[in-house]
Amino acid sequence: MEKKEFPAFKSGDTVTVAYRIAEGNKERIQQYRGVVIKIAGHGDSKRFTVRKMSDNIGVERIFPMNSPFIENITLNSEGKVRRTKLYYLRKLRGKAARIRKKYFNSRRQSEYKNSPRNFRGGYFFAGTLRISFGSRHCNRVLNNGSYQF
Repeated sequence: MEKKEFPAFKSGDTVTVAYRIAEGNKERIQQYRGVVIKIAGHGDSKRFTVRKMSDNIGVERIFPMNSPFIENITLNSEGKVRRTKLYYLRKLRGKAARIRKKYFNSRRQSEYKNSPRNFRGGYFFAGTLRISFGSRHCNRVLNNGSYQF
């Protein structure tokens, strides 16, 4: 059996796992999309846990990395987290359970980086213009590159 190549992902990333399921004498592929909350083990015994919300109920599933039932793994988005085990997501609900996204080559982020004002570590959530500068939050960026607080 050849070893499958999967994209490199880490805790906080949103992935879609295509998992082969046998129901009776038929087989189908189930798309399981969620946030990776844990990666454990090493070598052949490496496994990862994916958490998704299904009808406001949190569902977690552990996938062995070398499972022959995994067809492929798709990396949907990369999250910006500071921990490798995200167990605190189990207690959070709704918008509080969101994870900050990493952005790559987006026009909006390049405007922030190239703005005349120098700042350290501007974060923003997907789809909003909220940027944090330590304890100060900016909700709007003006046309001249300055920030309105």
